[in-house]
Amino acid sequence: MEKGIITGAIAPVKAEPSGASEMTSELLFGETIDVLETINYWARVKNHFDQYEGWIDTRLFRNITHSFTSAVDPLISYSRDLSLDYRYVGSLSKLYLPMGAQFPSELWKQDKDQNRLRLSIGQEQWEIQPSAIQSSNDLKGSFLDLCLFYLNTPYRWGGRSNWGIDCSGLVQMVFRSMGISLPRDAHQQYLFGEPITDSEENALAFFQNEEGKIIHVGIVLAERKILHASGLVKIEDLTDSGIWDIRLGKESHRLAGYRRLLKKVI
Repeated sequence: MEKGIITGAIAPVKAEPSGASEMTSELLFGETIDVLETINYWARVKNHFDQYEGWIDTRLFRNITHSFTSAVDPLISYSRDLSLDYRYVGSLSKLYLPMGAQFPSELWKQDKDQNRLRLSIGQEQWEIQPSAIQSSNDLKGSFLDLCLFYLNTPYRWGGRSNWGIDCSGLVQMVFRSMGISLPRDAHQQYLFGEPITDSEENALAFFQNEEGKIIHVGIVLAERKILHASGLVKIEDLTDSGIWDIRLGKESHRLAGYRRLLKKVI
């Protein structure tokens, strides 16, 4: 099976092989994929991280021959202002990256003489200084600091970056920084963790529609606050039955339950 690495800043994942099709997710620079099939300029791919499948433009990734012997342990950037040098046949340009861009250690080589990380595929090269990558391991703050990196990010259906993110994308990316792998969608995430009966800091809160389907998720903060993506990433109040939208003056989401993924905060 062919494999690839995302070399566009962001690769929209489509439900069908068409630019007009609904975006269901997105892949970020540096994520690795299995290429399941191709039709013209479209490839159906599977993300190695969460096994999510969909169609992406073939011009947004490059094929690689690397056979991964273990789980890829990437550096994940938490910088809002990150760019790298892109070289092709002698030309040089800048590629600006979203927060969450990744640098799989099995593929990037370090040039110690020039203090650069380099990815080379054919005649193309991507280069960056290691010091430019602010990974979760570099952050000195708490889990809350990681959450707040996404505060005020615009809501984008299928998004997974600070350029636009949806509710389950926010949860997935924040918990990835803590070494916890979650599936892509809220109803899938609801199956993970330990069920708890009340709100608890760092837990996940899930919300349902009138039919009982899980349609929304957020991260519980201290003092019964919740960080979630709805219109934008924001902090609102949790009630016994949902989320209180102060702008609308009413509850905006109907509570379904809580799940604990991290150790209880004392």
